[in-house]
Amino acid sequence: MKKRTPATLFLLLLCSIFAMGCEDSEIVIMKAKSKASEVGHAAGTYVKLQEAYFSETEKIGTGEEIGYIAPESKIFQYDASQKGILTAILLEDLGVSNKCPKGSIWTIKTSIKDKYSIQINAEISGPNPKACEALTPNFKKLQSL
Repeated sequence: MKKRTPATLFLLLLCSIFAMGCEDSEIVIMKAKSKASEVGHAAGTYVKLQEAYFSETEKIGTGEEIGYIAPESKIFQYDASQKGILTAILLEDLGVSNKCPKGSIWTIKTSIKDKYSIQINAEISGPNPKACEALTPNFKKLQSL
């Protein structure tokens, strides 16, 4: 178990005494990362299906055309109705002090690179994309080099 600093212990003691509903920031971050990890899995599935669809048709498709079924979620709202684009809009604040705010958007854009491959661009937008990226560090790894 990680050793806690006296300041952290004091804060936890105050929270428990006054029942302020405080949580250890490490726990909050772990919970936020766990919730946010969903978008990486959803995007990875989308990319694999786009690649398979392209290898069969030499086209980029909508979510419906490629057979993508977005997960049912209370954390993200997914949209794959446009050809080659998957968006995931965050429905709740995540992280300590809401550093990754509700409304932040994770986007996968696919386009035809050449006759044999597709280009994948992964981006996170919103008021604080760096904080959201810290919660989903593997998301941008889906991007083509």
